[in-house]
Amino acid sequence: MGESVKVGDFGLARLLRHDETGHSGSGYTAAYAAPEFFDGRTAAQSDQYSLAVTYCYLRGGRLPFSGTAAQMMIGHVTREPDLSMLPAEERPAVRRALAKQPADRWPTCGLFVAALRQAQAESLAQTPQGATPMPVTVVRAVSTQAAPAPPSAPAVATGSINPKSPTVRPSKGLGRVW
Repeated sequence: MGESVKVGDFGLARLLRHDETGHSGSGYTAAYAAPEFFDGRTAAQSDQYSLAVTYCYLRGGRLPFSGTAAQMMIGHVTREPDLSMLPAEERPAVRRALAKQPADRWPTCGLFVAALRQAQAESLAQTPQGATPMPVTVVRAVSTQAAPAPPSAPAVATGSINPKSPTVRPSKGLGRVW
């Protein structure tokens, strides 16, 4: 076991509704693709954009752009994301991660996650004494425990993570260092 993680997309997104996640055949899933992908380009912050879309779905139950695959592509490239599914305190951090131009996004995914944590902490600090705070999703850049795979789903990660280091190191050119 090394200090790396291998991640692959085996089409698990197809467990969601097809009209939200239809694979484009071009190496990306339209619902999660950064705007530059539609021009055949990538940037260091392309993964961050996809992470922000994933966060919207996991946190709020829906994607920031809706419709057919073509409508979602147009949304990624030309429209502002609908972030109403997220708590107001988290929207600025996610909006920046979803910027149309890679240079306008957070410099790293780690800084994006730190901004989300800060927003969540500030939200909790503003909760009046005695009030029940709204449940908060704790976001981690790296998990040291693998979540169980859904029944009949292929494994999607192999390798190990050094719990003392929050950096994910790609194995043989797979993925990016965050």
